[in-house]
Amino acid sequence: MSEVVRIAIPTGDIGGLDDKVYPRFARAPTLTIVEVDEAFNLINVKVLRNPAIDAARGAAVRVAELLSDESVSVVATASLGPHASAVLQNLGVRVVYVEANAAVRGALKKVRETLK
Repeated sequence: MSEVVRIAIPTGDIGGLDDKVYPRFARAPTLTIVEVDEAFNLINVKVLRNPAIDAARGAAVRVAELLSDESVSVVATASLGPHASAVLQNLGVRVVYVEANAAVRGALKKVRETLK
């Protein structure tokens, strides 16, 4: 059985693979979760609304916990604050930095190259 990798990308809308990487991790309107196999073949794409987008504080921790609940092992993001970075590191989630406003498909290519 092949290993499944779940990658989360902060995004600006519900466009899935055709969306753009949102510049801020914890304040992104949506989180696109892409599931791939070990050969990086697409298995599934899921878009979640960010429940912490309007939180006065603690948004990064809430988003990181949500991603943990979704079994995400990689986050592809343009930026990451110290709280989010610490929480993701404690959860064992790998971070790959990608360009803000890049297409999700392009961000996935960078993740694939980084994970090789």
